[in-house]
Amino acid sequence: MSKLVIAVACLLGFQIAHAQSFKVVKIAGKKAIVEVDDPKMINVNQTYTVGGGGDMMGSSYTGGSGGYKRDNALTFDFSYRTQSSPSISTLSLSGSYLWNLKQYEFGPLLGIANISGSGASTNVTTFGGLGYYNLNENKPGVPTVLAVVGELSITSGSGSSVTNISAGGNYRWFLLSGDHCFSTSLLYNLSQSSGNNTSGFSIESGIATYF
Repeated sequence: MSKLVIAVACLLGFQIAHAQSFKVVKIAGKKAIVEVDDPKMINVNQTYTVGGGGDMMGSSYTGGSGGYKRDNALTFDFSYRTQSSPSISTLSLSGSYLWNLKQYEFGPLLGIANISGSGASTNVTTFGGLGYYNLNENKPGVPTVLAVVGELSITSGSGSSVTNISAGGNYRWFLLSGDHCFSTSLLYNLSQSSGNNTSGFSIESGIATYF
């Protein structure tokens, strides 16, 4: 009997910790139909755990739709780039808003950066857009997404502007939740300013929240 209570309670989590009660309606093998006070407080394919005393302790994402939509996203990325000729290092933080069409994602990009080299340092702002072509659809229940990503942006500061084009691969991992993921991109960057071209590789890492 105790094993049955634990198995049923695992269907409930921190979202129903507010005095949520349940009743077992039917049992078929290892599956059970459970009647709860508020069905909106639980999600399909969500795994819930209990403490030793039966108290609700938390939940973890195990796939399936589970109420996640992934129609839009807010992303935040950090990157560090260096180039040897001339010797310049760039430290940047950017954010974007994405519209997710499952196979394609796109949206505006806004960021700030610190560029240093030759004993000088300057702060600049960046705006532009980015897009993803997902090799597997980014939809609810998919735990990892591999994509080709491209960025086009303009960096301005200190009375000058630089046009940046970046392209490469991206990997997103929905490790803890169906709507929060870690994101990493390996990019090849080409920058143009006053007829001068510079290029190099960079790694961008960050987080994204889908809703």
